[in-house]
Amino acid sequence: AVGEINAFFDGASAVFREITVPVGGTDGELLTFGTADGVAIFLADRSARIGDFKFGRGELDQEHVVWQLKAYAAGVMQRWGVTRVECRAWHVPERQVYECVFWDLPRMLEDIRETVYRASQPDAPRRPSASACRYCAAKLICPEFRAQVVENPLALVPAADVPVARLSDALELARFLFLYLYYYFLYFLYLLHLQLYVLDFFINL
Repeated sequence: AVGEINAFFDGASAVFREITVPVGGTDGELLTFGTADGVAIFLADRSARIGDFKFGRGELDQEHVVWQLKAYAAGVMQRWGVTRVECRAWHVPERQVYECVFWDLPRMLEDIRETVYRASQPDAPRRPSASACRYCAAKLICPEFRAQVVENPLALVPAADVPVARLSDALELARFLFLYLYYYFLYFLYLLHLQLYVLDFFINL
């Protein structure tokens, strides 16, 4: 597997690891951004390769993986002026590989803009999960996240699918407890944010 990963980035003019990739709209606004695990730029043929690693347990949402890689690819095309981006995502626990290639930047930006717009609507479907909520910046104002924490705090803890009786490793147990407390802390911040909002509302009446 290591040899396969190294071969994927071999021959690049430049390789970047853990790099933030912003995606801008046609009007100059920021549509979205993400952090790609690896980006390789090939100046000779104006192409790039993006590698990403997934460590979550269970089956991945392939549509979500492709959309994420599309956003990375669009940002890379904008930043380095490449015309073709080959993407590969390694789902390490399941030993699966997802591959896709992108080249039509205008259409990619249109798809991304439409998805971002739909997601920003009040009635947009939201599916809280350990992987989706972990790095989301909207947890404090997300009603779905609040509902999950209130009803079942362990539902959003990545390690919660492992019974405590099987957590014989001390580090794994410590991680489990840390994440459990972490999400309770986020819920506390949510309530504090809500209280401050209500207080500010009445002060400004």
